[in-house]
Amino acid sequence: MTFYADDKTTSTKELFYRKNSYNVTVLEELKGGLAESGLETKIIKDFLMDEKLLYGRVTAAGEPVILDKEILRPVGSTAASVMVQNFVADAFNDMALRANAALATNRAKASQSVFFPLVPKKGYVDPTVAYSKYIDFLAGDFSENFMRDQRKKEKIVNFETFLPFFREFLEFNAPNTPFTRTEYLISSFVSPLSSGLMIEIHDGDYGNDAEKGRLFYRNDDFALFQKIASFHGFIIDKHIPWRLVADIGSPNMLPYLMRYHLSPTPFSVMYFGREKTHFSDIFMLKNMAVSFYNRFASRFPVTQASRCTNKINIIRRQPTNFRSANESTEDFFWFKLYAEVRNWETGINYDDGAMDDIFENIFDMAGKFDRRRVSGYISSMFRGVEHYAGSLFHDVTRFELSGQPKVSGQEVDEMVKRSVREHNIKTAF
Repeated sequence: MTFYADDKTTSTKELFYRKNSYNVTVLEELKGGLAESGLETKIIKDFLMDEKLLYGRVTAAGEPVILDKEILRPVGSTAASVMVQNFVADAFNDMALRANAALATNRAKASQSVFFPLVPKKGYVDPTVAYSKYIDFLAGDFSENFMRDQRKKEKIVNFETFLPFFREFLEFNAPNTPFTRTEYLISSFVSPLSSGLMIEIHDGDYGNDAEKGRLFYRNDDFALFQKIASFHGFIIDKHIPWRLVADIGSPNMLPYLMRYHLSPTPFSVMYFGREKTHFSDIFMLKNMAVSFYNRFASRFPVTQASRCTNKINIIRRQPTNFRSANESTEDFFWFKLYAEVRNWETGINYDDGAMDDIFENIFDMAGKFDRRRVSGYISSMFRGVEHYAGSLFHDVTRFELSGQPKVSGQEVDEMVKRSVREHNIKTAF
């Protein structure tokens, strides 16, 4: 993934020009000079810049988290299906009341804006449902495409003989395809709405810059809209001006946080009602393997194992389940595979020697600590988002080396990754 809205293979140069074109053609035309030279304001923030794309979806250390849906609440009077985090819902509902008061006193004109009265259109999007469908798609790709060769098929007679091909599939695809839920949640497959901190009050086209300018930035009521949003602790997404984002560091959001006994410090809110995803990654990797195998066994239930003179030995592949798969494999196999997948999909690219050291540490820890502690160690070796193209650290490194014409983009990437690797090795627990 990247910290722009597209996949990691997208040209950074192209994205740079695209963003700056939007800044010049739309944002610099804001009334009252609210966006001088395309810069952010206190109320309008650029969530396509650097790590802010992951706002509310990662911890301060860059560890992806998943929202506990128990803390979700509906927003709006008639849109119970639009859900956000509880304190965000309270803030928005109060904001809607203030917006209605502005209409009643003619400070705002409903006939000239799409944001008065305030009606929620979109809120929390559950990424776990999409992830399940995504893994199911990959399972089909494994059976129908990756295992197309009949000679490969004949080598799989049970779950144990399937595993080497499963690993091969992961190694082949992981550099461009997220497999763990941890990596998937920070990829471009997942909407920022999954944070539960954002509410959209218009069904607009994210790519229609002309609509953003006409309906929002050039609208006579937009200044009032900004003022009311700020008063209730919200900021506006510069590239999606109908998206309100709860500013968990705002003093105006503090009263709503305190209702739920939340700390006013920004990062503590990130942890509330959230689980670090790496703790369940290995469990889900096993489930993924079982799903892939059963999909394959169902699609190709029999195989020719061997031919003896005139007799062909036919073997019927039997489906498995999580319990059987767990009993037939050692924990270390899954720990090691998880570390390999994280190395492939994150692109941190530890060399063979470093990976051998990681495997040795895993083996030692597995005999002393529980699975949660071991998975925590593996996660710490691949944590952080600084090495992805578009991160602040990556951009700063590229800028610092811009005066050296012989330094290629690939060399910049490797310098950043080397720094991240060294940091993770020093700080791993």
